[in-house]
Amino acid sequence: MALQDDPLGGMFTDDEKKILRSRDPRHKQAKDTLVVRLADAFTFRRAPRSWQFPFFCFDRAALDEEIDISRQSLPPMSKEDVRKADKVMEFVGTRMGRHRIEIPSGLTTADLEYVLHVSRIRWVNDGKDRDLFKIIDSIPNKTQINKVVCIGLSEIAQSADPAGDFIDIIPYCLAQHLAAWSMTSYLRDLVSHEVKLFAADWIYDIPHRIALESFGFTILDGSYGKQEQFVAIDDNTMLISFAIPGFESILPIISEYARPVAMLYDAYDHLVKKNHPPPPLSPVWSRVKYDDTWVTIPGPPVVTTDHLTEPAAEDLLAPLARWFPFYTKSTQLMLDDYKIAVNMSEFDVSRLASRFELDPRLGKEPVDSDKMKERRFFLRK
Repeated sequence: MALQDDPLGGMFTDDEKKILRSRDPRHKQAKDTLVVRLADAFTFRRAPRSWQFPFFCFDRAALDEEIDISRQSLPPMSKEDVRKADKVMEFVGTRMGRHRIEIPSGLTTADLEYVLHVSRIRWVNDGKDRDLFKIIDSIPNKTQINKVVCIGLSEIAQSADPAGDFIDIIPYCLAQHLAAWSMTSYLRDLVSHEVKLFAADWIYDIPHRIALESFGFTILDGSYGKQEQFVAIDDNTMLISFAIPGFESILPIISEYARPVAMLYDAYDHLVKKNHPPPPLSPVWSRVKYDDTWVTIPGPPVVTTDHLTEPAAEDLLAPLARWFPFYTKSTQLMLDDYKIAVNMSEFDVSRLASRFELDPRLGKEPVDSDKMKERRFFLRK
């Protein structure tokens, strides 16, 4: 990759880039450290629910008016520039950790284990999950897979009233977990080695993590400074991320150091839609004000210098958050190495969710798949 096209730019030294992209097992510990550093840089603005948005840590976090948005890689950075950037990232990490307040789902571990138990029985008895086996069968080198890593499957249920009688099931997200479990179970029957099933999502509360562990998932810590889901991904991985918006950074991160055996991913429409152009290459750097100095930091900009103008606005000086698509040269090169084996629209997990009901009071008629993302089922506790 030409230097001007390299998204990593001055984020890493040449020796560090070689280690990051190396497949030599002797470099694993050093590589894992660099993967965490990369993931922190590319995700620290993707704050999950209940975290203080990192750009509020600064006096002003915006695209500098003079920034060249046509540049898709980090500009040249001196050792002093890198030192300042590292200081900013360290500051953001401490602020994010300090202000994290977990919002619970309102359910107990027993509630969630019951949901998973009942839904798995009906899911398997329905038999429609067998359609998903075609996805595994379509992978030519499936025997190379020794782990399935799921990112962003979201919470399976919640309750606004923990003392109430009903569990509020989120069918689309529940079906995503069941689909991942089904495909992994089927894959395990086809190979002679162990296949581990991992999941990471910032939204999991403690009952979700415990219940999913009992269901067969190993829950990874995806927090800032940990990034265990990215550390786990390598060339023997199957990645599952059913519904990921284009501004997310999952593929731009993975494309720098790994080539998973297979990926279930739907962020980029141009891969499956005719005459649909790919997204433009996006900047991977921005500038923030720290200690009264503008500092160049790695990470895609999400906040512009636009401001609210409505008189009713509480803070007229607050910057407007604008989520840019995140698509890098490395992502493009990575996707060139893959082909579309199965169009996931044929296996819409919304329609799969509509094939089983969790409350006897609800009718048995299938629900329109377009409405499934908003439809919630209720399960009596």
